[in-house]
Amino acid sequence: MRGEFNGLQTLIMKDCKTAYYVHCFAHRLQLALVAAAKNLTPIHIFFDKLISIVNMVGASCKRNDELKKAHADDIAHLISINELETGPGLNQISTLQQASNTRWSSHFRSLSSLIRMFSAACTVLLKVMEDGLPSQRADATSVYDEMTSFDFVLILHLMSEIMGITDFFCQTLQRKSQDISNAMKLVSSTKRLLQELRDDKWDNLLEKVKSFCAARNINIPDFSAQCVDRRRRARGHQDITIGHHYRTNKSATYDLIFRVTVLVLTLPVSTATAERSFSAMNIVKTRLRSKMEDAFLSDALMVFIEREIAKSLSIDAIIEDFENFKERRIPFS
Repeated sequence: MRGEFNGLQTLIMKDCKTAYYVHCFAHRLQLALVAAAKNLTPIHIFFDKLISIVNMVGASCKRNDELKKAHADDIAHLISINELETGPGLNQISTLQQASNTRWSSHFRSLSSLIRMFSAACTVLLKVMEDGLPSQRADATSVYDEMTSFDFVLILHLMSEIMGITDFFCQTLQRKSQDISNAMKLVSSTKRLLQELRDDKWDNLLEKVKSFCAARNINIPDFSAQCVDRRRRARGHQDITIGHHYRTNKSATYDLIFRVTVLVLTLPVSTATAERSFSAMNIVKTRLRSKMEDAFLSDALMVFIEREIAKSLSIDAIIEDFENFKERRIPFS
């Protein structure tokens, strides 16, 4: 709601020239979180590739329709071979989600949508490579080659696992009391789960990635072969295997990972109250209740938002306290 050209900010500036605009804390924290994540070079490169894939596949209504059709065909095939569960709300046809630079949660939705529609997205890219214009065919080929590399698929699943953990704790924090102490407790829990992912669940994740690649004809490297890092050749030769390379202690050099985790889990502290207020206002102040005054609306919202506390109060005790007042009018000093 910045509105620097014709929005609320402009209207206020017309009436009060001395007013100034400051980003809300939640918005600044979102921006800081995205910036901190992209300070990690591999993550920055990965999300740049992700954005290119989403933009290429969803560049037109025609490609979106092709994506939905390919996704529907994939779902029908997987159901026919009993690879997918069926039921209400499952296996919905959707599109790839765009990752926003100002909303960290959108990155997790973008990752999840690409994993779910990976084969369908490849089908669309292959069609562009065959039938598109020369420039489109070149761009689609570049994006397809990046997308179908083992490195990209591994990081895609790894980031999805990590962001799934943090997203779960964000949702937990939003449902419970909104204070910094709870956020920091969840940060410790998240660190523990991330370490468990590295120590105990790495092999399961790797097998999941290999199975994903095998089902889509993506080349899987020989993990026992020697790893050659061209960027480090000038610094000296390191005799390590490809498997060891993927599991090297890189987390020790990524000091911003902990900062990202802290920002992810403290973000709901600043946003949850405001989001709950706006959601409650849409429920309490409906079209048929559009004439209620601000004072009554504020009281109704307070009771609705803090309904758990309100349920714990005894009505009889409140009435008794009210009747014992010497003066019904409450003085303000």
